[in-house]
Parts: sequence; C-alpha cells; structure tokens
Amino acid sequence: MDWFDSERWRDQPIGEFSRCVTPKELLDRCPEVIWPGLMGADLLPIIGNEFGDWLCVRLGEGNVAQEVVYWYHGGGDWLPWGQGLPEALIFNSFCSLNPTCRAGQMTQSRDGAFANAISMPQATDRHRDRVLCWAVERIGIKLEQLPSPRLPEEISVNALLSLGIAEVPLRFLKVQKLLKHWSREMIDATLDDNGSERVGRIDRCLFDLDLIPSQQLARLKEQSGETKVQRWNAAAAHARVVTEQSPEQAWAWQILGYEAEKQGQRKDALHYYEQASQCSTFTDQTARFHFHWTEPIAAKFSVARLSAIDPERIERSPYYQTLLLPDVRERATEVRRFWITLSHSMMQSDRPADATRCLLAAGWDVGSRSIHDYREVLELIVEASRACGQDARSELAATHLRCLEQRYF
Repeated sequence: MDWFDSERWRDQPIGEFSRCVTPKELLDRCPEVIWPGLMGADLLPIIGNEFGDWLCVRLGEGNVAQEVVYWYHGGGDWLPWGQGLPEALIFNSFCSLNPTCRAGQMTQSRDGAFANAISMPQATDRHRDRVLCWAVERIGIKLEQLPSPRLPEEISVNALLSLGIAEVPLRFLKVQKLLKHWSREMIDATLDDNGSERVGRIDRCLFDLDLIPSQQLARLKEQSGETKVQRWNAAAAHARVVTEQSPEQAWAWQILGYEAEKQGQRKDALHYYEQASQCSTFTDQTARFHFHWTEPIAAKFSVARLSAIDPERIERSPYYQTLLLPDVRERATEVRRFWITLSHSMMQSDRPADATRCLLAAGWDVGSRSIHDYREVLELIVEASRACGQDARSELAATHLRCLEQRYF
C-alpha cells in the first residue's frame, strides 16, 4: 500500500521494469494493463517493461499480497521475484547491472532486443534511484549493504542470498548455470540424421548430458575443445530451498525428482514428481530447462516420468489420465473439465475455498486452446471466491472478466 500511498510509483525505477502503473489505470473499469485469460486471475500488474512483461502482485487466499512475480507475455509463464515489491525491485536493480542475469531470465527469448534497447546503468545510478532507496528502506537494510556493482556476479548473488533477498529467482539463476552445457546449435550440428524426431532428440540432449549418445558426445568435445559438466546434486540443493519458499514452482520439484531418479532413489523421485504434478505448467520453466522433450507423452514432465516409473499410479488417477491423452488439444479441454467438475462438487459440499483453487487450476493448470474458454472460468472464480470471503480475489477476477468481455466478445 505504501507504494501507492507515498506515490513512489511516480518515480521511474532503473532497470528492465520501469513502467509503473498508475492508480488511475488500475481503477479503470477495464484496465489496459490486464491481459485476461493469458494472465492468471489472481495477478495484478504493477510495473511493466516495454516488451509486454509485468511484475504482478499475486493475491493470496487471505485477501493479501502473497508475492510479486515476473509474468512473461510470451507464454504466460511466471516466476516469483520477491515476497513483496521491495524485494522484486532490488532484484530488478541487480539484473540491470548484470547482463548475464538478464540473459538468464525470460528476456533471453527476445534475441537480445532488451539488452540492445537499454543501456547499462553506472554504479552510481542506484544512489539516485529513488525507487531502489525506497525498497531497501522498506526491507530494513541500508543501500550500502547491497553488493557492489563492481563485484563478480556470483559473489553478488551470494551476497543477496545472505540477506535473504529474492531467493527464488537467484536460485533459479544458479540452477540454470549448474545445468547448462553446449548450445542447441552445437548439438544440432553433431546429429547424424534428419529424422522426424530430431527436435525431440536435441531437447533430450540439452536437458541431460547423460542422454547424449557417446559418439555425438565425443564429437562435441572435439569440436568445442571443452568437457562440459552438469552438477545435478548442487542444482537439486537450490531447488529444494525453492520448494520450501515457493512450493508452487513445478521446475524445482522436477529438478529434485529427476536428480533422485538419476541416483536410483525411486521413492523420493515419485514423491517429488507427485508434488510437481500438482503445479501449473506455467511454472515449469520449460524453455530454460528443456523439460518439453516429454511433451509427446504427457502435458507435464512430472506425469510423463511418473508414467515411466509407476504406471499403476497413473491408472488410479483420472487426473493423470487426462494429462496423458495423446491429442494435445484434447488434453487441455479435458483438464479444464476435470477441474470445473471438481469445483462444482466442492461448492455442493460447502467448500468454496477448495472450489476456488480448482477453478484457478481450470484456467491455468495447462491453459486453454481458446481465449473464450476463460469466460466461464472467470465467472465461476468470481462466485466461488466471494462465497469464501476472498473478496480481493473476487474483485480482481471480476476485473479480468470485464477486460475479457470487452476485448473478445
């Protein structure tokens, strides 16, 4: 609230996210900054960049701001950037001073457009950044406690982690670096054939070095002059912390599951994959970790692995069966129907809070193939969230619904 009450939104933050939404815009009947259907019904855009992405407040069940997330317009994916706006703004400032950090976030898919459009700020800029000064004051630290812009990125990341600031996105960056190896282009150039499954093979190789055939691996080492290593155990250690702080992040559970699977720890792998299967596909960071090599099998990497490890578990779950349908379009339709049907059952049992959770999944578990499907979902969320006293969510969903009807109906 202080962000608006102190009119800090009038200042322009230094960094990628610098387009602050005004109170007048948010109070509009159909705010232009809301992307209905594409953006989850519990997301309220606060600060944007010039490419359609937003830092959004995510509303929780208790009519409070649960966290601030980076919402990416190019697919609807989202990643927590902080437990509150101050943390997210500090991380925004950090990314503006570290180009490899920016490349590691979802901005990478813009082919360098962002990096070319924004000049790197100088080290002294943050002392003139009134928004950053406000953010550190709200957290209760001093600007001098933030790592110096002159420090190597790895040291800066560890310094921010020691302050407990933006742990989820910082550990996300660390996991990416621990698992990164050769580029798609290099792997593509070493493949022996041009079969129909070529793209899938490339994705498997990008995901796990151990899945690269020995002859191809030898060529990669020879051509690059490098021996690459993936540190799955270290990546899993960071992922475990993420699951504790933000258990809705599918990518973290999936990293844990796969690492356990590689170690032969079947029971642990099944547990982690079960947890991941309950998370939205919009949180699995497929573009970064290449989980999508299992897409021909299932809508979720975790469910594809569950199917491979414990087929009987799949047979006992109607939900898993919808995610394993062979037709991709049918998967989305049946998953939405599953959650809506379950929400009706919850409402009949006088459990509107559970119904609301089901309806958020109906819209944003695997998404929908048609924007028009979100009309019914949003209408039901408005009703269910109001019934359980989640007035903030109900009002926000009603705003999303008005935006949807205005633009698409």
